Amino acid sequence: MEGVIGIIYSSLIKKRKIVMKKFCSYLIVMMMVLFFAFIGSTKTVYAEEKLKFKNFKYNTDKKLSGVYSEDIFSFNLDESVNAKEAYLNLICTQSDIIDKSNSSLTVLLNGNPVFSMKLDKIKNYKSNIKVKLPIENIVYGCNEVKISIYSRISDNIFNDDINSGNWFLIHGESFIHIDFEEKKTSFNINNFPNPFLKWDS
Repeated sequence: MEGVIGIIYSSLIKKRKIVMKKFCSYLIVMMMVLFFAFIGSTKTVYAEEKLKFKNFKYNTDKKLSGVYSEDIFSFNLDESVNAKEAYLNLICTQSDIIDKSNSSLTVLLNGNPVFSMKLDKIKNYKSNIKVKLPIENIVYGCNEVKISIYSRISDNIFNDDINSGNWFLIHGESFIHIDFEEKKTSFNINNFPNPFLKWDS
């Protein structure tokens, strides 16, 4: 009698295991169906667009000497933004003995000249010159702004080049200003680190 009961009990246990396996399989399938249905019906959430700005500061004074001299300042534009407007805010001082009517300043953006002027327009200590930087010349990644100076003191170009009084100073308060909008970016792991890590932070 006990042997029969044992056989019946063992059979019931096996059937129960089979039923549980089928139930678990059905449950997993249902969960997968519900998951993909949820993903398909979920709308993508985008970061809100707002106009922001960023200033790239020179921070240190830069002295240019001689007849031909130049300084290059680099800044980076991130692919997560759209630049709307940009300008160079140049704060500078020049030697009093420079022949300003025969001397000039030129600004180049990524090798393209965007501004030129004679140095006779620079009158005071720490004069402020605002130069618009064309958006179409700015690229994603590294950009270079070059300030090129042609400076004369006399009719003798060789003496002018070695004269210690032939100098032009770019002050550290100078900066490049960028107005920009953040691109619409979905909160998706594929876009990491954007928008979680902000370019203006």
